[in-house]
Amino acid sequence: MTDRTDADDLDLQRVGARLAARAQIRDIRLLRTQAAVHRAPKPAQGLTYDLEFEPAVDADPATISAFVVRISCHLRIQNQAADDDVKEGDTKDETQDVATADFEFAALFDYHLQEGEDDPTEEELTAYAATTGRFALYPYIREYVYDLTGRLALPPLTLEILSRPMPVSPGAQWPATRGTP
Repeated sequence: MTDRTDADDLDLQRVGARLAARAQIRDIRLLRTQAAVHRAPKPAQGLTYDLEFEPAVDADPATISAFVVRISCHLRIQNQAADDDVKEGDTKDETQDVATADFEFAALFDYHLQEGEDDPTEEELTAYAATTGRFALYPYIREYVYDLTGRLALPPLTLEILSRPMPVSPGAQWPATRGTP
């Protein structure tokens, strides 16, 4: 998960809003994957996971009517551990990895500008990738993780719903923020 706050996500949504209003998804592909089981899960314990996203965008200035959003993912699945399961000098992360997976999805988007409208900036494209692009690819990421964990002979993992922060009314205080995926 990332250290971004709800306020950061809302700022990115505002920056990418013009693209979000005009872009349509045309194709989705899994570009690469590498997965490994490091140890069997402990039957008496549940599993927990950590999923990190790294969004990026590829756009050719000569054909700016289309762009590709890539989401690189790093998944770590661990045994849930009690504090007494950790040996001195080890961290829970070092002792509990059951499996890891690195994979990347890409989506092709196209859009149509209105007459006289400027091409999107790199900042708009990057903000779109981190917000709407991530939301567009997330159902495919969820399905892939569910399928992958089953194929690795692990209990199928259903990822949590990806949430979007709520806008705050003008003059209202920001609620306590937490990191979002």
